Amino acid sequence: MNRVQILALLGIFGFTSSCPATASEKKSDQKEIAANRRIMADFAHCVVDAQQKKATEVIVGNIDNSTILKRYGLLIDGDCLGKTAGSVKLTMGGDLFRYALADALFQKNLAKQAPLDFIQVPKLAHISFGDKAAFEARLAKVTNKRKRDKIQYDFDQYNGTVYLSRYGECVVRLKPVAAHNLLLTPVASLDEAQAIGPLRPALAECLIPGRTVSFNAAMIRGISAINYVRLAMSMPFAVSESAR
Repeated sequence: MNRVQILALLGIFGFTSSCPATASEKKSDQKEIAANRRIMADFAHCVVDAQQKKATEVIVGNIDNSTILKRYGLLIDGDCLGKTAGSVKLTMGGDLFRYALADALFQKNLAKQAPLDFIQVPKLAHISFGDKAAFEARLAKVTNKRKRDKIQYDFDQYNGTVYLSRYGECVVRLKPVAAHNLLLTPVASLDEAQAIGPLRPALAECLIPGRTVSFNAAMIRGISAINYVRLAMSMPFAVSESAR
């Protein structure tokens, strides 16, 4: 399986798979989503076992999807995909791949530790929101509706990722124990669903006033994993040097 095929299977160019499931989804669809999440988790564990330092660079550096493709393409490991997914077609987007990598790093380096307190950890660095003026200027030059829609979509997706990055840090700082406990549960399990409960006050408190956001379990777990790992890695002795 070549790299192009692997990228297509992972759907790594997209962010859309992070959209929440609706109540009208069939149970079979929900089972498929859960199965895909478990496969993605297994895949990420394999990648972290094989390339922990590169995976850590991606998560600690909060590397965006396009940069992963350009500079960290080897993390889309064909051997790991073959071992974990087989002939199953994964359709999860790139942010869920990053979420899974962070989750795997947590399991490998932090799961056996007591929950950490991040009150003394400086604010994390996050990528900046897209330049709205530059976006509008670019959009004004395009008359084709399909191209305009694509430009708008990409801008919204990018800014969505930027927002969730900051939002996740707020949630984990407010409820580090709850975030830790969530990440200890098996992916796509009943325990996971129950462990989300203690995070709900922080999920509400961290929202920008006037903004509403719908989440599914994968997103809540993912933003918790990325930010817990990033905050932990910012602490001098939170993890062993070999894990960095």
